[in-house]
Amino acid sequence: MEEQALREAVMGIRLSRAARERIVENVRAKTERQPVFRWRRAVLAGVAALLCLALVMPALASAEPTYRLLYAVSPAAAQFFRPVRLADEDNGVRMEVEYAYIHGDTAEICLTLRDLTGDRVDRTTDLFDSYDINTPSDLSGCCLPVGYDPETGTASFLAVIKQWGGRDVEGDKITFTLDRFLSHKTKYEGVEVLADLDGVGRAEAVYRPSYVSGASWTDGPEPQELTALVPGETAADLPAEDLALTGVGYVGGRLHVQMSMTDYLDTDDHGWLYLVDGEGRRTDCAESWQFVEFYYPDGTRKPDPRMEGGAEGTARVDYKEFVFDIAPEELAGCQLCGDFVISGLLTEGSWSVTFPLERAD
Repeated sequence: MEEQALREAVMGIRLSRAARERIVENVRAKTERQPVFRWRRAVLAGVAALLCLALVMPALASAEPTYRLLYAVSPAAAQFFRPVRLADEDNGVRMEVEYAYIHGDTAEICLTLRDLTGDRVDRTTDLFDSYDINTPSDLSGCCLPVGYDPETGTASFLAVIKQWGGRDVEGDKITFTLDRFLSHKTKYEGVEVLADLDGVGRAEAVYRPSYVSGASWTDGPEPQELTALVPGETAADLPAEDLALTGVGYVGGRLHVQMSMTDYLDTDDHGWLYLVDGEGRRTDCAESWQFVEFYYPDGTRKPDPRMEGGAEGTARVDYKEFVFDIAPEELAGCQLCGDFVISGLLTEGSWSVTFPLERAD
């Protein structure tokens, strides 16, 4: 996992600063190639447990992917996984569910993807929150990329899916579906976004977004309200056309920096912004928020809580607001920099595997 992506996820966990930093450093030290996680806000409380499991992964680089995947969870838990070994093919890509572990309200699915006709599956492949299991209640989940076999072009994953409300996964069979994935990602680190922050003053216009889709913070209770910059135009150098710097200014004595992502649902292009002073010291934000706006054909901006695109002709824009505890006089000589992950390819299809539900509890 890229270090900053890990930091961003861990900042949402209700742990002390020291505990969070230990998790970050331990995972970075023990994983040779760290995958990129995509996190839904609903499962941030479970991130600590998943990261602790990652710490026990042994060095199994020469083992076959499924064996390595099971032990990425835990050697003790591997015995509870039941073999499935059922596959589905669509659009020249084979998805195989190899093992499953169903316990209580949680389904853990071990699966692989392989492109039968080209190279659309690579070591950066991300299931992009486009997977699901059939269930009558709402779900939350995360996907852990575990490994990639370059000889066969096979990527391995562990999808962990939980039902809300603690309801057990029910029925005599379960269906796992996937409708798209991303690959050919490129990581950019230390990009100089804005070279000169001298003279940044009070923001001219702010507002309160109606739909906040995620948040992270360094310490204390979760902030309850976001005051965001009104999006505008700020000249900056970002590594993708669908990313833009849309505001920099002070709100209530804190520096706000805002970035827009205009094609987020199809590309997952994203970044993490931070400050670097003249001596190379880095300062991360104290809080970050992600929110959604829909722009209607008449130019008005309206929220759409259903997250389904709003009325015909609307344009969805995702925003990320970074909030720094730094005084204006401390900005002299500072640069705004960022680390980014840019996807190169979106592959769509319809993959579905149904298998008997065998509980381990």
